[in-house]
This record gives sequence, C-alpha cells and structure tokens, in this order.
Amino acid sequence: MEIAAEKKNFAVIEEELQAAVKALCDDNQVWEFFLSPKISKDQKIKVMESSLKSTFSETVNSLLFLLLKKDRIFFIKEIALQYRIGNDKLNGRIRAYVESATKLTDSQVGDIQSTLAQRYKGECIIENIIKPELIGGLVIRFNDKVIDGSMRSQLLTNKKNLLQSKLGGAYYEN
Repeated sequence: MEIAAEKKNFAVIEEELQAAVKALCDDNQVWEFFLSPKISKDQKIKVMESSLKSTFSETVNSLLFLLLKKDRIFFIKEIALQYRIGNDKLNGRIRAYVESATKLTDSQVGDIQSTLAQRYKGECIIENIIKPELIGGLVIRFNDKVIDGSMRSQLLTNKKNLLQSKLGGAYYEN
C-alpha cells in the first residue's frame, strides 16, 4: 500500500493484482506449475518473465518475482484480497458479498447498494454469489457483518424451534 501511495495508483495496482490472481490461479495447470516443488525457481521465473512480465507494472512484477523467489507465490490470492480490503477502506467503500439462490437483477443490486450506502455512509460495491441451496432470500456479508435473510436459515430456525418444543416434559429430537 505504501508503494502505491507514493505513486498514487491504488486502483491500478488493485486491478493488476486481481489480473495476476486470475492469470496464475484460474488455470489449474498453471497454478500447479508455480506451486510444484519439482520445478526449479529459475524455471518458474523464466516462465513468469516470458508470459507475464510485460502485462503488469514494475510494482506488481516486483511482488510476483519476490513471492516466486521466496517460495511464497501461494500467498498471492490473500495478498490481492487484503490489498482490495485496504483500498476499499482507504476510499470509504463497502464491498458486500450477496448470496442468493438466483442471479440478482440490476434493480435488486441497485436497491441493496443504495440501502447499504445510505445506512453505512459509503460507496457500496455488490458482488452477487449464486447459491441455489439458499432456496430463496439473501445472505449479505460485508466487513464483519452478516445479514441472513435466506429461506434456508428461516427453515432451520423453525426446525430448531419445533425440536425444542416440550412434549410431555422432555425435548423431542429425531
């Protein structure tokens, strides 16, 4: 973050880190190549230089090569995530992960964005995660907060309440 602060390019670095994660981690063969202890550091560095060096800025390239040289490339996902979190905080943004059974419409995303932005006084970015097992409703995660309004959660709560009902002085559980 300090290097990005000196150069005043937080957004560019964030985008490049996300692109680096995508380039390295999305293809299992590529990811396994960089994680493999059977492949020498020199070979990994040569591959990185020939395929990715011209893609990223000096700052991101330095980080990638440092991680490779120190056998820490597996941290790139977490580094990119933590950088994004820090950049969001710096810019007063809230990044909410909204889980739903189906894809949200633009209108629904807009409603959630405006509600969160108004309530927590900051720009809000929504990332929709589709989880069919929720049945219906939403689970919203941001910062350290979770708002669970899913049907799955409500059904589990109802089940728990029914199981805890006293039947003849004892709890019934099946």
